[in-house]
Order: sequence, then C-alpha cells, then structure tokens
Amino acid sequence: IDDIGFEMYMKILQDAINIRMHKEEKTEENIKNLNVNVDGYIPDDYVESDYEKLELYQRLDEAKTMSELNSLKAEFDDYYGNLPEAIQALIEKRKLEILSHYSIIEDIKDHGKKLEIIFSSNAFEIISGDKLFLLANQLFTKPAFKSLDNQVTITIQKNNQWLNHLNEFIETLSKK
Repeated sequence: IDDIGFEMYMKILQDAINIRMHKEEKTEENIKNLNVNVDGYIPDDYVESDYEKLELYQRLDEAKTMSELNSLKAEFDDYYGNLPEAIQALIEKRKLEILSHYSIIEDIKDHGKKLEIIFSSNAFEIISGDKLFLLANQLFTKPAFKSLDNQVTITIQKNNQWLNHLNEFIETLSKK
C-alpha cells in the first residue's frame, strides 16, 4: 500500500475480487478521488479488525451518490456506534469528492494551508456571480477570487471546519 497508494491498492483488490467472482467490470461513471489532505481514518477503538476496516474503506470509496453515502453513514453509526471525528472527516472527504463531480466544479487543488476551487467554464450558466461572492464571503475567511479566460478560481484558507464549509458551499451553489 505504501508503494502504490491506497486508491490504487483498492482498485487492484476490487479487480481481483471481480475476476475471482466472475463479475464484469462496472461501466458506471467513477467519482474521482481528490488529492485533498484530510486527517481521516478508522480508529482501532472503533473497528478492531483490519479486514473489517479494509471493507469499510472500500465501501466508502464505492459510494457514488449522496444517498449512498448517507446510507453508509447511518449504517456505520447503527452497527458500530457514534462516529468518531476521524471517520466523519473520511465521510466529509468522500462527500466533497461526490460534490466536486457536479458540473460547476472543474477541479479542487490542495496547496497545504490553502485550497483552490476551480469552477468550470459553464458554471455561471447555473449560478450567479453575486450568489457565489456572497456565499464565499459568508463561509470562508478572506476568500481570494480570480477570473481568467472565462474561468473563476477561489482560493480559501484551510481553517477550522473548512471541509464542512466547502461541502456546504458546493451543495448550495449546485441547487437551482
């Protein structure tokens, strides 16, 4: 896992399971994993078995919709008990990956203490600039706006609750 990364390991493992079980590879659209640093993991005092942890990581990675993610979150809570902050962070990161797949987002880049949100060129067919500006200033401390070649980028500080605020930001903007 250290050599190839967790995501690649999970893909290789899933491919091997599919071959072993004679399953065809799914043709559904994949949600890309963002390279955003989040301190999320499954603690030993929540789930002791490494096999169960691996299965939970895999199931979390397979969630493709908000509905699937919410069902999984409820299942974790029901089966294992209250979700520790570390698992909530994992779930919020997956939520961000699902939300970033929406048409208004081109990419999200992590720059250490700052995060860059790059909007797609057609984002402003869906959202108004006023709404974007007001919501960004409401949720983030001193967001920096940049517009170049019909593409808007917002840079935010990764302060307390940045992940929750970013999810709320994208979710709110995506609603018509």
